[in-house]
Amino acid sequence: MNQTKSRPLVSNPILGMVFFLGTEIMFFAAFISAYLVNRANAGFTWPPPGQPRLPIEATAFNSLFLIISGVTLIVAWIAFKNKTQIHKWLWLTLGCGSIFVLLQGAEWVRLLHFGLTVSSSLYGAFFYLIVGAHALHAVAGLLCLLSVLRQFQNQPNLLKMPFAIQMAQSFFPAAALFWGFVVLVWPIIYLTVYL
Repeated sequence: MNQTKSRPLVSNPILGMVFFLGTEIMFFAAFISAYLVNRANAGFTWPPPGQPRLPIEATAFNSLFLIISGVTLIVAWIAFKNKTQIHKWLWLTLGCGSIFVLLQGAEWVRLLHFGLTVSSSLYGAFFYLIVGAHALHAVAGLLCLLSVLRQFQNQPNLLKMPFAIQMAQSFFPAAALFWGFVVLVWPIIYLTVYL
């Protein structure tokens, strides 16, 4: 009897992340849909009178850091596949992602100072709900990437292993999928909520 051990087409961490991201897509789609329905049914100009306007230009500039972090993550992925050092690319990804989160936090402080709160209007509630959910995902993504960096520092031989073993033993593929989602969902949020 010939028993061959077959490898799964997709590793369990990646498959789990794909299913998780499917739920996250529905999560953000629900929030954005509710926002758009309320905006369409508001019966007055949007944003409501008396509410501060969102800093469109400053957030567009801030968004560049998130997009750059996506590019550095792609370069890190290429380095991972080529079995070269990915540390500097992961550090750049973490740095740019952290700048994005910090600038978003500074934006929130200014908006709170100008009177945009969760209880000030539906506009404020939806803003903090949608953008806040994204911020939580960004922080979680940064923590995942930090754990990947620590894994590569604690297991330096991981980069020398065959790619299939790397894919199975590294957190990087799942973390890269998650961070990719964080980067790709942001332009949709920006175009919907800010413009």
